[in-house]
Amino acid sequence: MGGEQGHSSAPEQPAPLVAVILAGGSGTRFWPLSTPQEPKQFLTIAGQETMLQSTWRRLDGLVPPERRLVITGQQHVQQSAAGLEGLDPRNLIGEPERRDTAAAAILGTALASRRWPGATVLTLPADHVIEPTEQFQQLVREAATVARREQSLCTIGIPPLYPAEGYGYIERSEPLPAGDGLRVYRVRRFVEKPNSRRANGYLQKGNFYWNAGIFLWPADVLLDEARQFLPEHERQLSALADAWGRADFQQQMSAAYAAIESISVDVGIMERTGRATVVEANFKWSDLGGWTALGERLQSDGGRNHVLGQVMLNDCHDSIVYNTDQGRPLVCIGVEGLVVVHTAHGTLVCPKNRVESIKQAVNQLYA
Repeated sequence: MGGEQGHSSAPEQPAPLVAVILAGGSGTRFWPLSTPQEPKQFLTIAGQETMLQSTWRRLDGLVPPERRLVITGQQHVQQSAAGLEGLDPRNLIGEPERRDTAAAAILGTALASRRWPGATVLTLPADHVIEPTEQFQQLVREAATVARREQSLCTIGIPPLYPAEGYGYIERSEPLPAGDGLRVYRVRRFVEKPNSRRANGYLQKGNFYWNAGIFLWPADVLLDEARQFLPEHERQLSALADAWGRADFQQQMSAAYAAIESISVDVGIMERTGRATVVEANFKWSDLGGWTALGERLQSDGGRNHVLGQVMLNDCHDSIVYNTDQGRPLVCIGVEGLVVVHTAHGTLVCPKNRVESIKQAVNQLYA
């Protein structure tokens, strides 16, 4: 009898959850508040902490610090480390050049698969606003269960509030089994940022979500799909993960990044895979993607203006006016529908309906 008990199998251990925080943004949409040297994730525009610090703290109680990886630009490694309590310096990876999100997602997943076998990986941007934390964490746990059960690439879909042209969309198909109150579906397709007519159509159909760029996947599933759809990424970055901890890791990283194209994980994998699932979000979310989104969080006056800093408005309407220079007032007279921003880095004057052009202008400015 005792011998039989000795051969009984131990309870199966849950797959470790590993977080990969993507902190490589370039900061063009919030110029002149942000710059390539200090992009959005290092700004305190949504509270007292930087956006990266808020993202890090949002994982407390969900993923232990030793299982969190932060992937940023090489030039931002020191900035990224600031205020991240419990960060293992070895888990802070500086990319030698920008290669969009596919490289960071695949590298982070490859590292997770080697260091924590059987890992489920949560991949998320460093610069989003998510509230409340408790609902976010519970949904992540549920989505991780879905990803493991379905052996899928699971994304979190945001129910659209309006026909946004600045977000990618996810079209859901048939529902999947889910816990109480959870809505889970297979994904029919991912679509890139639509024009106004298509965005309105997506909203009216009712089976589309905003794509928040938050993913959960078993590490081996993502690497299998990368091997199929981005084989050079998978080959180079898996080999790089094998070199983690070695003295030549940074040298190997430079060679690997030079060999791969710049492509997002959405375009490179999610739009091509047949293994995508989506869990509907039940928390408040914003990517604070530009001045219009930030304006909604600023103090409002009677003229539908949103303001911050030493500002005087006379007969102004429906404008965002932002001044970080405490020594010089910013005065606007008779303007409507403008974004007016003044900081130590420069001054921006732009119609609200042209904010998508800021990125292109800033790229030319810093070219």
